[in-house]
Amino acid sequence: MSFDRDEGQVSRLPELATELVRLRVDVIMTWFTPAAQAAKQATREIPIVMALVGNPVETGLVESLARPGGNITGMAGVAAELAGKSVQLIRDMLPTARRVVALANAPDPFSKPIIEHIRLGGAATGTMVDPIMIQSAADLELAFQSTEVDRPDAVIVQPSLPTKRVAELAIKYRVPSVSVIRGFAKDGGLMAYQSKEIDLYRQRELCR
Repeated sequence: MSFDRDEGQVSRLPELATELVRLRVDVIMTWFTPAAQAAKQATREIPIVMALVGNPVETGLVESLARPGGNITGMAGVAAELAGKSVQLIRDMLPTARRVVALANAPDPFSKPIIEHIRLGGAATGTMVDPIMIQSAADLELAFQSTEVDRPDAVIVQPSLPTKRVAELAIKYRVPSVSVIRGFAKDGGLMAYQSKEIDLYRQRELCR
């Protein structure tokens, strides 16, 4: 279960999770932290397998990595750390870059650690980081409109935002854009920096 990355309808996740419980599915598979949290709130019985979530302990999804407890298992991502590394990659690609905007998904509790790591990356490279909290699709439009007045050197995008729409806006407003999900580059973003998911899933299977 994931929200529509084109539209970013996070508010529908509880409704969708409840519907899956009503259908008595055998397993719920979730991508990103908001979807995993919606599934956890909807059921304590159906097994939930999570992928690409933020730190599951910090976000309250599991009790610990060694003993998750409850009905949730799966894999956590390192998107926050990769987002911090993205600042360095931007500087490598654009040596004159001095200011980046971090677009964060406000309803996603993972927005806080991802911004923290982007700021750490900014401090390490002498790059100013301006976070913008996105609540809705309209906020995305406004965020990019503001770049015409106060243009950043690049934009870093939290992967749980509707990345396809972000890529379209970045092209429209001619702002270099980076995210930590491979599909972002396919959608038109300038660069994506992420581990190869399929290899991680295979390693997980081999460790069982």
